[in-house]
Amino acid sequence: MDWIFSPLMPNILYLLLVVGLWLVSIALISPGTGIYEILAGIFLLAAGAGLVIIPVNWWAVGLLLAGLICFGFALVRRQESLWLAAAGVFISTGSVFLFRLEGQVVAVYPVLAVLASASTVWFYWFALRHVLNSQLSESVLDPDRLLHQIAEARSDLDPVGTIYIQGELWTAQAAAERIAAGEKVEITGRSGLVLLVRAVDA
Repeated sequence: MDWIFSPLMPNILYLLLVVGLWLVSIALISPGTGIYEILAGIFLLAAGAGLVIIPVNWWAVGLLLAGLICFGFALVRRQESLWLAAAGVFISTGSVFLFRLEGQVVAVYPVLAVLASASTVWFYWFALRHVLNSQLSESVLDPDRLLHQIAEARSDLDPVGTIYIQGELWTAQAAAERIAAGEKVEITGRSGLVLLVRAVDA
């Protein structure tokens, strides 16, 4: 059992904690699969076991909570740049200083701490920021925002063709009659990414 209290144990728990927090963040951004949630639970439970056998700095727990709160703000307010940067800094700092050994301020090996902290900041600042930006871009391309707008047929709709609206080309299907290229159409609905349209009276 001496290996439990060896200097290596805080480093193992540190890595489990870091990976677990990464998985929690991914699960919050892409919910529904269940895989990330299960893996996050496994890693965090393993790291949590360390709280029982190894002393911790409770102020570092506060930094971890502050990081998770900042991450929550990034998700809710969609102001990802500032909040994700703060989350990365708080979580990386809190993780490094969480576990301690007698007579040592930091129980994690310095090289490991630097590499993992840099990876955590990169993960929150670059990787997750890119995912959030992609999700925002997808909402901008939501075809529902085009309902009841007027567009121009760029090809004959007989019944399927192409229309032009707000600087974008969309596949469209005429509701009933054939619509010639150049005519104005109103978007009345959609089927997936295909817009349903009808001719607009002159």
